[in-house]
Amino acid sequence: MHTLTLASQKQLVDLNEDRTLFDIEVAVTAEDPNEQFEAVILSQTELDGGEVNYQIHQGVMEARLVNDKNIYQNYFLCVRGTKGKKVNIVIKHNTPPEEAVEEEFAEYEDESEIMPIPLPPLPKKIVSSIFSMKSLFIVVIIVGIGIGLYFLWKDKTIEGVDLPKTKSSSIIPDTPLISPSFPSKKTSSPNLMSRLNKMVQ
Repeated sequence: MHTLTLASQKQLVDLNEDRTLFDIEVAVTAEDPNEQFEAVILSQTELDGGEVNYQIHQGVMEARLVNDKNIYQNYFLCVRGTKGKKVNIVIKHNTPPEEAVEEEFAEYEDESEIMPIPLPPLPKKIVSSIFSMKSLFIVVIIVGIGIGLYFLWKDKTIEGVDLPKTKSSSIIPDTPLISPSFPSKKTSSPNLMSRLNKMVQ
């Protein structure tokens, strides 16, 4: 806060100085609450134009000046009044709009570091899925080897069972050789006996 002694000529107070983005609150308070003074906030362009449209204030004036565009423009508080009267001027610089957004984002990042969020579990899920794919691949290989061994063992047992079948099949051709010999002997023996009998007679 600083005190300014009024005069009939305008007096300028630089508000934003070299700041491009700003959020400024201005309060002008007369020492005598009944004292009137004239004040207005102007840009450098308006001030260079030469026309100053003062507003009359009774005892106090409050204003807020915000620039959220990235274009530099200088602003002034222009004050005049009864010569010798004093006013107290308080200029409060708030966080500029762009910096406020960056701070909010930074606070969000801080919270994300402290608070558990669902992003850390995602890499764990990816690692576990890769592990399950490897284990599934290993299981498939083991099952394939097991099936191959089973078929090899089955083929060997089938070969062992086939051996008696070949022996039994070798016996089968012997039986028809025996069976036709009996009727031939039976049929030939009666003929010989009848011939012998005829010859004896």
